[in-house]
Amino acid sequence: MSSLPTTSNTNKTFTLSPSDNLSNYTSYKTRVTTAVKDSSGNTLSSQYESSSFTTVNTEISVVVIYPDNIQSWALGGSDKETFIKSAIARTNTIWASQDVGGNMTLAGHKSIDFSSYSSASSAGWKSDLVSALMNHTDTSTHSELQDNLTSIMNEYSADCLIYWRPYGDNNSAVSGASEIGADKNRCLMQLTYWSMGDTITFAHEFGHLQGCRHEYGYESPSPVTFTYVDNQTYTDYYRTIMYTTNTKSVADNTSVSEVWKFSTPSQTINSTVDCSRHVPVSSGGTTHDDYKCSFASEASLGDNSTQNCLSYVKSSISTFPYFR
Repeated sequence: MSSLPTTSNTNKTFTLSPSDNLSNYTSYKTRVTTAVKDSSGNTLSSQYESSSFTTVNTEISVVVIYPDNIQSWALGGSDKETFIKSAIARTNTIWASQDVGGNMTLAGHKSIDFSSYSSASSAGWKSDLVSALMNHTDTSTHSELQDNLTSIMNEYSADCLIYWRPYGDNNSAVSGASEIGADKNRCLMQLTYWSMGDTITFAHEFGHLQGCRHEYGYESPSPVTFTYVDNQTYTDYYRTIMYTTNTKSVADNTSVSEVWKFSTPSQTINSTVDCSRHVPVSSGGTTHDDYKCSFASEASLGDNSTQNCLSYVKSSISTFPYFR
């Protein structure tokens, strides 16, 4: 017991803290033995037992790895740790906005150099590492690199691993998660160079690890009116984090903006929400920028035909300890 009981006129309160070394996802009861007597000297009931409670670890720890010569273009003058922590903080903002009940923490980050890998393909070890990660339990896919990934996770006692890829690593894969609804052995994801700083991509890929599929997302069935923080007002479509779509913006024919929310029929957007917008640039293409969107009226995050992606995100932390 981590603290002595505190006394009031009617009861005594005991406090358990992490220093008690309780195991996660385990049911416990507290039992209190007393030697209390009434005013006549009669011994009262000497033992009291609480109803059971189950311990839950609501933190998901991640370790981030990257080649030792990864570019610094995306950092904007910050160091790697600050940049990575900012990406994690934005995902935690999303979780907090929907009462997920947990948070992500950085167990550590580490530069890597596997150039001594003897079975590297012609594309090189950096490209091979993507394949090893995405097929982590298939030992026929660069097993030496897979062992390296496992060793790093064990070194940092991390629940999950993120490989931040350098620009031009000769692998054509987009960002991805090792498995949908990952367990301890498959909680790995890889992010292309610019995606570490992309809020939606980071949360989207981790959402796969938590059990969400693309089709569990939501897109507004018709355009609605909302205003960006720069006071540009549009009547346009929007979508949630996991949804992928070919629908184009009514305003500028770019990809549809995303709200920082997981789909769920049980929640709505009532006013202003964090969002990400594809902004056209003069040189062609778009940048994917973080904004705030103010909706003119209540907006849905799902309907009766929508899978409740938010429930998967919550369950990955509180109900099914996928990553432990």
